[in-house]
Amino acid sequence: MKGWLFVDTKSKNWTQQIYKHRSVFQNPLHQNYKHVMTIKNILNVNDDIMHSAIVFVGSAVFKTTKPENIYNISQLKKLLKQESMERLSAEQICNYSQEIITTKLDNTFANNRNHVKHLKEKYESINTCPKCNSPLIERVVKSGDNKGNTFFGCSSFPKCKYIKKLNHYIYFIVELCVGNFYRNTSMVFKVI
Repeated sequence: MKGWLFVDTKSKNWTQQIYKHRSVFQNPLHQNYKHVMTIKNILNVNDDIMHSAIVFVGSAVFKTTKPENIYNISQLKKLLKQESMERLSAEQICNYSQEIITTKLDNTFANNRNHVKHLKEKYESINTCPKCNSPLIERVVKSGDNKGNTFFGCSSFPKCKYIKKLNHYIYFIVELCVGNFYRNTSMVFKVI
């Protein structure tokens, strides 16, 4: 990776700028969080065994404050030397590696397409929290500059602090007639 990086730990996307060209990419801290949680669930291990690290290869320069757990290759080498390698025995490492290999899906075009489709559905949903899969509920800001504005917040707050702003959506509750039954259904239209 090269160019300038404009990052924020809480934002959904980060920006890379190379001369006048800007491109946006998913916040790797958020992406890596889900990967770490998946591995923890597969291996059934505690937090003290796992360490999240994002490594950038190349000459990228952070133009904003670089978040914790972001490294380049030389910093990663130092980190690995500092970390105690005696946390796991060779047998445990072998067992965990085998478990990950047997659980991992094959690297095929179809699996990749399904994964990307799932991520798009998950992050575009206004009903489910993409971090913890709890329902999102509509909330109102009670103080500050945004007082009175509405947003979707995770129902498991304060354990999960995910929020999604509502300013890009028109939200309707529609009563649908299905056969002899009436059902309330929420419909969302994205404002472009």
